Amino acid sequence: MSWTCKGLPNDPHEPHQNFGSTCDICGRSQAEVQGGGTVVSNLNSPGGGGMPLWQKAAAAVAAIGLLGGGAYALLNQGSGNKGSVAVTPSSPGNQGTSGSPGVTPGGATTPGNPTVSPTSTLVPPPGPNATQLVSELPGIQNRDRISQGERILFTNLTSRSKKEGEAAFRAKNWQEAQGEYNQAANENKNDPESKIYFNNARARVAGNPITIAVVVPITPAPETAQEILRGVAQYQDEYNRDPLNPQQMMEVMIVDSTNQAITPTLAQDLVNAQSVLGVLGHGLDASSQQAIRTYATAGLPVLSPLTTQVEPNNGEKSTLKMLPPPAPNVPSGGNALSDKYLSGVGRSLANYVSVKAPRSPVAVFYNSDSPYSKTLKEQFSKFLNQSGGSFLRLGNGADDAVDLARPGFDAAASVAAAKKEGAKVIFLAMSRDREREAYDIVQANIKGPKLLLIGGDELYSPQTLVRGDKAIEGLVLAVPWNSAEGNNFAEQSSELWKGRVSWRTSTAYDAARGLMGALKQNPNRQGASAKLMGGIELLGAASRVDTFDRVPLVQAVKAKGNAGPADGRPSGSKYQFDPIPTN
Repeated sequence: MSWTCKGLPNDPHEPHQNFGSTCDICGRSQAEVQGGGTVVSNLNSPGGGGMPLWQKAAAAVAAIGLLGGGAYALLNQGSGNKGSVAVTPSSPGNQGTSGSPGVTPGGATTPGNPTVSPTSTLVPPPGPNATQLVSELPGIQNRDRISQGERILFTNLTSRSKKEGEAAFRAKNWQEAQGEYNQAANENKNDPESKIYFNNARARVAGNPITIAVVVPITPAPETAQEILRGVAQYQDEYNRDPLNPQQMMEVMIVDSTNQAITPTLAQDLVNAQSVLGVLGHGLDASSQQAIRTYATAGLPVLSPLTTQVEPNNGEKSTLKMLPPPAPNVPSGGNALSDKYLSGVGRSLANYVSVKAPRSPVAVFYNSDSPYSKTLKEQFSKFLNQSGGSFLRLGNGADDAVDLARPGFDAAASVAAAKKEGAKVIFLAMSRDREREAYDIVQANIKGPKLLLIGGDELYSPQTLVRGDKAIEGLVLAVPWNSAEGNNFAEQSSELWKGRVSWRTSTAYDAARGLMGALKQNPNRQGASAKLMGGIELLGAASRVDTFDRVPLVQAVKAKGNAGPADGRPSGSKYQFDPIPTN
């Protein structure tokens, strides 16, 4: 039975729906607030149904979405008060059937289900420093880049309530931090950091939380980081509200991966923090590979583009598995999701070019210092050759592409040369850290006849729409997600976050669900690693495995009428990305 608390007449607060015996905001029991609280009927949540069948962006791209390319987060600091109905995920092992057995608190049973002992999930007892934060541990090298709630990492998203929540959390006043962060989350419903810290404070009040770390690029790419954290925050909120889950709540430690140089020390910090039981994040670069090998040596489970594989089963089910880390100097280990994903991107874009500009010369721009960029270029080249397309030899030596990593790169001169040689298409195959050069190319394309611009997901962001303006009109990108009408996950998440969300939100949700599915049954590093190696079955989340074969395309188009952030148009732009219909 859920109940709504409004506080007491002399100490009111915003109406808040609770699932436990005490209010998440004021800490009072249901009995204490009968005069000011209202008991409501039980929520209509899927009975053990697991991930809703409307989950469109599959776990088949799960950890690909964490740090591999770009992000799309149309920010809207809306003040709407509509709350979201919590979706109750099923307990591991019970996914797939609405009437499957479910464990209720205290070992009670639902009709027709066997009794399950409340001790069936082993919970390690709190240690002597159970309230200690990771940033307070001795020997932590990056304490200013990690936070469980004691430090605001998104310095551009602050408010009075959020700052007071930060101070209360640092002082270990969990109840006060819970209230302040909840207020901050309600004031800016688009801010995932406040929602995560609110749930962390709730978990601290309950005691002995299950802690995972999410490594995101806050400093270099804050909107990318927010998109990832929205998915994690959405799942955390559902997990912590689900009465079928164990008493241990989910806590998320946010880690700012400011640059590749610090990645090895960040990894060592997470290994040394024994309370951290799993990691989400990291990309395809060499430093990420090194970090993943560090985790593997220590037995700390990690889901990243380099260590995650999803295998389709029958019907709506798929199995997510954690792979061993790649060997040194091997970009993807030969079987990571990134290989198949980049192949799908190359195929989709090559097919589009063969229809829109058949046999037209293509000018390719990439950066040779990135394995991601090199692989994307090679995959596109392979499929374009198969469709009878051709490339302009604009590079130096044997290279047929323009290498942005070479000294003296000149965007204007390179684009002018491509047009002079008869190019009709420009393929932007660079990695995310070459975003500045990509904008230079886009702007240079305005002069003279405008060529068709295509690329991967690196430019799929509000910044592209704002900074590019009319220069990006018609830009086509391959993105494993769209928010077309009828995508219920996109619609419900957009309502929750008051703005259009992206595939990163969905894939981060899936990755968090997979990791917590293992930790819920095995709340320790070794047990969770073994479970992930064997495979976690997900219902619905990986039903779009064909995404790898033909990654969907979107195009930058002029927004209609009064379109706003919820429709896809960010503030400051006249354009939005809309899905390109498939035949």
